[in-house]
Amino acid sequence: MIVCKFGGSSVSSLNKLNKIKEIVNDNSDRKIIVVSAIGKINQNDQKMTDLLIELCENKNDSEKINSLLDNIQNKFLSIIRDINYKEQFKREFLFFKKNYLTYDNEYIISRGEYFTAKIIANFLGFMFCDSSEFIQFNENDVNLYKSYLNFKRLNISYPVVIPGFYGKDKKGKIKLFSRGGGDESGSLISLLSNADIYENYTDVDGLLTINPTYSKKFNNISTSSYLQCYNASVSGAKVFSSNAIFYLIKRNIPLKIINLETGK
Repeated sequence: MIVCKFGGSSVSSLNKLNKIKEIVNDNSDRKIIVVSAIGKINQNDQKMTDLLIELCENKNDSEKINSLLDNIQNKFLSIIRDINYKEQFKREFLFFKKNYLTYDNEYIISRGEYFTAKIIANFLGFMFCDSSEFIQFNENDVNLYKSYLNFKRLNISYPVVIPGFYGKDKKGKIKLFSRGGGDESGSLISLLSNADIYENYTDVDGLLTINPTYSKKFNNISTSSYLQCYNASVSGAKVFSSNAIFYLIKRNIPLKIINLETGK
């Protein structure tokens, strides 16, 4: 079993969704797809999560709210190919628009991953499973035992698409991971499903010796230990979340960091 995690940059356009379909169809062992919210389409664009955070910060500005909601909806619509599903999505998003003032901030922000995952599940023809159905938090940390029991109880049908970045708290309310938690929830799901491999797809060629925005004199690190990956992450490498590594260590699950465009 392979768990594939696709970050925001990997789900930002129809062209990239087609690449995801090629990757998933290339190996039937890729049974669990974990996704982040839509990222930037270009440098002038905003990430979906940032738009939703801005929505939370402007609840008293009706003009700003309407503009943000339109922008958010259009960003989702831009990656929906199926006409029938577009109408289904519009109905569900309309319900969200009418009721969002009744939702708390963590629920609102989580809709980035939620709607992205539903859209990609439709695009791939896979099942959808909401991560809030099984990821259980204590106060701030994940309750691994309860999350494992919840996951097994669901008896999920594969292949499946699962939104990253959130679970639920003791009261059943949506609870977010810290920013960058898409990687963490992907690793957690790899642990809960006893995956053989965790593939993390991003927009760079894996782990590099130096940030390529600072210097072109870098090399790829083809193989590293969990400790080396962790140290690189806490030292500023943004390719993979440091917290995500601990779940993989528990069952010695190999991590592959892969560039969606090049496959390297």
